[in-house]
Amino acid sequence: MDHAHGYGEDPAIYIAGSSLSVRIYVVCQLVLMTYEDSAEERAAIAGVDMIELRQSDQSIFVPVDQRTDGCNGDSLENCYLFAKEIIEQIRGSFKGSLWIRLSLTAYDDSEKQNSLDDWKTIGKLLEKDGIDCIDVSTGGLLDKKPNIPIRPGYQVPYTTAMKEAVSIPVSAVGLLDNPGLCEHILQTNQADLILQGRALIRNINWLADAAEELRDTNFEVYNHSYQRG
Repeated sequence: MDHAHGYGEDPAIYIAGSSLSVRIYVVCQLVLMTYEDSAEERAAIAGVDMIELRQSDQSIFVPVDQRTDGCNGDSLENCYLFAKEIIEQIRGSFKGSLWIRLSLTAYDDSEKQNSLDDWKTIGKLLEKDGIDCIDVSTGGLLDKKPNIPIRPGYQVPYTTAMKEAVSIPVSAVGLLDNPGLCEHILQTNQADLILQGRALIRNINWLADAAEELRDTNFEVYNHSYQRG
């Protein structure tokens, strides 16, 4: 099964089917407040393949944050307008793949944060306005410890929930060091792709090790001398 099919522009890193396929691209992650400096124009000139907007660290939807633009928790549409304007601004000069990272829970117990149904509505709006992939995570907005069980793949259910609402690819993250688990998540359609960050910090040979464990005969290391460990 080729999970890369239909992505528009190719993802930064993806694991597909029974073979581990890896493509690393120049990635530009824009903190949302930088769009007014025409960062997307500089990205286009630099030849950047993909831009990812990050909601997890700068709130654009979540009413638990202090907002003064009409996003008071009463109108999801008002909360979304800021994101819509950013997407339109970027799309005006950047033709590459445009992703967004969403934290579907802020670990907030005050009942002020968006519900999962709210996030699904936002996902549909993002797809309509030209987002190519939704990178699903949790936390990062408030200084709060997770109020959900932490285990390998603990954030995957949020990815699966978003997949129910949109037709664009949705990625999974979160303690996904085990290649077999990653493969299972993809094969059971819980996510369209796996994004790795800290796993690569913990094990710089993770890709080669995963390819060996999954018996991927098509994977080739950048330089065979690095197989020395």
